[in-house]
Amino acid sequence: MSKPYVSVEGISRKFPGLTVFDNVWFGVNRGEFVCLVGHSGCGKTTILNILAGLDAPSGGVVLADGREISGPSLERAVIFQGHALMPWLTAEQNVAFALGCKHKGWDAGRLRDVARSALEKVGLGAARAKKPSELSGGM
Repeated sequence: MSKPYVSVEGISRKFPGLTVFDNVWFGVNRGEFVCLVGHSGCGKTTILNILAGLDAPSGGVVLADGREISGPSLERAVIFQGHALMPWLTAEQNVAFALGCKHKGWDAGRLRDVARSALEKVGLGAARAKKPSELSGGM
């Protein structure tokens, strides 16, 4: 059995007087699609922030491809439901813009094709021409 691409190993997140979660373990294989489900305030966003390197766990470690995630990196991205998208661009154009920031040598056709493929993978292919205001967080 191969090691997961992302490995969450015993992470916790604590604030003074509050333990958000403790001793969380899971792995995600390359290409796997996963969801974090739970009630409001249970720590879903905090876990996502830790996975992205935007926050640090109070304990434990997160590895991506065998390397510890210790801060933000262009190897990972978070697309927030709110104001992180450019409202005048379509979903496809927003994804292509982000890809273009990382892959400066790609031409417009390749950016478009990879953006469309990414949107298809997450079930948003039919919404690629929609602007952010036309998208729902539950799509």
